[in-house]
Amino acid sequence: MRESWFDLSEWQRMAYGERRVRLEHIALSVVGFSMRSETASLCLVHTPSDLAFSFVPRATFEAGLTEHDVAVLQTMLGLCDHDLAEIARACAPRARRTAGPLLLTTRPLSSDDNARLSAGACDHDTPARSVARELAARSGFRLPTDVEVELVRRDGGSRSFFVELGDGPARELRSSFGLKRLHLAEWTDDHASGWRPGVYLPLQSDDEIPLTLAALRAEAEGSEDVPDCVARWAVDLTDVVRQASPIGEA
Repeated sequence: MRESWFDLSEWQRMAYGERRVRLEHIALSVVGFSMRSETASLCLVHTPSDLAFSFVPRATFEAGLTEHDVAVLQTMLGLCDHDLAEIARACAPRARRTAGPLLLTTRPLSSDDNARLSAGACDHDTPARSVARELAARSGFRLPTDVEVELVRRDGGSRSFFVELGDGPARELRSSFGLKRLHLAEWTDDHASGWRPGVYLPLQSDDEIPLTLAALRAEAEGSEDVPDCVARWAVDLTDVVRQASPIGEA
């Protein structure tokens, strides 16, 4: 039994057709999921909730404020040592971390999604963290962990802490996993880094450039420092990995 096709390095080497076959395997292995009917789509749909999910392969990456991040901050923003020290204190400790494989909703839940799935109890796209967690759990999902969020914000580990966005409607972070609206503040499920739990905060500079690190977080829900946050649903694929037997292999 080979599990490596769940890894980022192998996923990146796959052609479109092979990726689609692997996702069809996942769809057959996770209750309630199916492939989208559109030929070009690499999204899975959770039929009961009618939400689209994207596959995020397993990857090990350097999390926290890396040396490269610091160099970019100094060069592009001209931050002084004091400012850098303040940012470092607000970041999770630097460490090699592993996340995935998992499925994440391609976009954060919209106000319409929340209203539909909560039977009208939540009718906006920035619910309280407790509400977001309960709504996800009710459908058999969870919020992503902070390490998982950092993995996708760093696009598998290749992206710096510091990324320039486009202007206007095109103001999106590019994602190799097909994820959308990654520039928004987002609830997380835990504090796997042993640091502050609860929310991923993209820090905006005066030039409308975010610091895309899932380690700048407020202390807790209810704090004055916590902005309105969207929610994204996650499902772990660890059990699928354990049972994996890729097509054509014993």
